[in-house]
Amino acid sequence: MAKKPAGPAKAPAIRRQAEERLRRTKRDVAAMATKDVQQLVYELQVHQIELEMQNDELRRARVELEAAHDRYADLYEFSPVGHLTLDAQGHILKANLMAATLLGLTRSKLSRQLLVKFIVGEDRDVFHHHVQEVLQGGTQSACEVRLGNKPDIPCWVLLKSRATPDELGRVTHWQTALLDSSVRKQAEAVLVELNATLEQRVKVRTAQLAEANERWDWVVRATQDGVWDWDLLHDTAYFSPRWKEMHGFQESDRPEPTKEWATQIHPEDRPRVMDALERCRTGTETHFHEEYRVQKKDGIYVWVLDRGIAIFNDEGRAVRMIGAESDITWRKESETLLHEREAQLRDLGVRLLRAQEEEQRRISMDLHDDVMQRMGALTLDLYGLVSSAASPDGDLQSQLKACGASAEQLTTDLQRIAHQLHPSILEFVRLEVAAREHVHEFAKRTGVSVEFLTRNLPKNIPLDQATCLYRVLQEGLQNVQKHADATTVLVRLLGTGRGVGLCVHDDGRGIEGGDLAARRKGLGLSSMAERVRMLNGTFRVRTKPGDGMEIHAWVPLEADERDA
Repeated sequence: MAKKPAGPAKAPAIRRQAEERLRRTKRDVAAMATKDVQQLVYELQVHQIELEMQNDELRRARVELEAAHDRYADLYEFSPVGHLTLDAQGHILKANLMAATLLGLTRSKLSRQLLVKFIVGEDRDVFHHHVQEVLQGGTQSACEVRLGNKPDIPCWVLLKSRATPDELGRVTHWQTALLDSSVRKQAEAVLVELNATLEQRVKVRTAQLAEANERWDWVVRATQDGVWDWDLLHDTAYFSPRWKEMHGFQESDRPEPTKEWATQIHPEDRPRVMDALERCRTGTETHFHEEYRVQKKDGIYVWVLDRGIAIFNDEGRAVRMIGAESDITWRKESETLLHEREAQLRDLGVRLLRAQEEEQRRISMDLHDDVMQRMGALTLDLYGLVSSAASPDGDLQSQLKACGASAEQLTTDLQRIAHQLHPSILEFVRLEVAAREHVHEFAKRTGVSVEFLTRNLPKNIPLDQATCLYRVLQEGLQNVQKHADATTVLVRLLGTGRGVGLCVHDDGRGIEGGDLAARRKGLGLSSMAERVRMLNGTFRVRTKPGDGMEIHAWVPLEADERDA
């Protein structure tokens, strides 16, 4: 059914609605247009800012590029190395200041000049070959030539060149750097001369060393010493032919390593030798010096005297030990024989002293039992004559009295002589009592103040040892009386862990070294020393001018005698 047209009443309303929709549409279109324009404006502003930033970066890059170009120009111009740009024919197209200085012309005059003209004639072939390598090979090349701009002083330069091909690979120009090598060449010439001089000196020194080595070899052969050189860092050693011979090796043999060498030392000597080596290695002692037994290759032991020194590096570490070894087997055998002979002589001396003591004892007994008895009887007879003489002659009585006094004095002197020949008191009393009595008698007789001290004396001291120390005491006090001019004397009789010692010290004038040596040759000190030595004891004298003299005598005792 066809739609009926609106009536007149509805037409205005429809028109208003249409107008309203039109207005809304216009507002919407206007709003949308405004938004798009604002967005477009914003984007244009952003693009403008970005363009300005890019322009700033371009300006900065241009400034930096210009600065870099200026720096390069300065570097090129004022470089200490000469720089040249040349065409393919070798004409100079561009040069810096150093290149102009080396070639001896201004840069304007160098332009289009051939570089080969500046090369010394003898070096031009080298230069041409260098140019061919650069142009044909297309690689960097170098050569060293002389410049002829200063004939009196040739200038050596090192050329380092490189070609620059164009887009088609053709070489139209090339660059080279010129380094002044005159100083180096002069140094090389001096070095050559020095090397020649050094070679000559080395030859002379080598000849001297060869001569010294030959002399050293003859010295080693003459002294019959075996030389060894021990490298402590690598634990290796060199042994001379003589050393190998001493140890039973052939010259071509390789001796045992150092660790095995230590096992060849006699077990009784090994700790002492290894300890001495260690002290030398650590610097505790400056030298290694030991006598020891070592087993040869055939198993036989020989005696050697081994001497050596350690060599230290800057850090104080021992790096080498060098030494020499002597075969002293013959000496040790001689010493053993000598010790046996000395023992025999000591035994003979002891027996001789005992025979002397026995003879002195016999003489003493004869003097006491015969002479002194008769002298005593004579004394009594003489005094009897004095008492029974009836003669009024006074002279006779005086003479008889004098004879009696002389006989009495003679008896006293004979008793003292008998006591000195044989101290019989030692057979009946101990050494301490006999020594104390003799000291008391000496002080009374000489007026010298004597202090007597004893300590830790064994109860029973054998007669031989007691007699020896008693004789030393007698002789020592006798020397004080004769030579010392002393006022006080200290006598000490001391028991030690292994024997008995006697010390006699005075406060007298002492003796000079030379006088003491002369005194030792006399019978007094030498007899004391001989008596003590015969009993395997020790005897020494200490003295200096103004400080008196001190005599020490010590004799050993057996264990049972010390404990008695």
